[in-house]
Amino acid sequence: MTELPEPGPRHEVAPALLEYLDYFRSMVSRKVLELSTADRGRSVVPTGWTPEGLLTHLLFMERRWIVWGFCGEDVAEPWGDSGPDEGWRALPDRTVEQLVQELAEQGRLTRQIVTGATLTDVASPGGRFSAEAGPPPPCCYSCCTSSRSTPGMRGIWTSPAKSWRA
Repeated sequence: MTELPEPGPRHEVAPALLEYLDYFRSMVSRKVLELSTADRGRSVVPTGWTPEGLLTHLLFMERRWIVWGFCGEDVAEPWGDSGPDEGWRALPDRTVEQLVQELAEQGRLTRQIVTGATLTDVASPGGRFSAEAGPPPPCCYSCCTSSRSTPGMRGIWTSPAKSWRA
């Protein structure tokens, strides 16, 4: 997907949210893959975040909200993208190409889960949301949080070779 889906009159919101998530996943993946190996691990922003760290964050964030959060399933290291300084970290045991593949696989799983639910379905107990914390959020909250996090990264990084503007 190369163009941002335009909002318009839609009868169903879930397909639109999934289109946005697909678009932003593919755009970020493409942009990171276009960078040199050195630029993938180099930060050009005050936060210290790197393009590789962004991919790691998007993978873990979507898994946290959809699988661990909405489905209530256990996931290995739900906060595995957080470094010791609470910033996003790259994973030394994965290449950027592996992260892109995992993010695409997570996208297919997200699509399957959201397509099989309604946006008003409430997250399953367990996983990210405990009963003591109050009522769990609905599916639409998990989708919107995932889609909001991804586009928020558009346009914030530049490198000598590439612009992060879509």
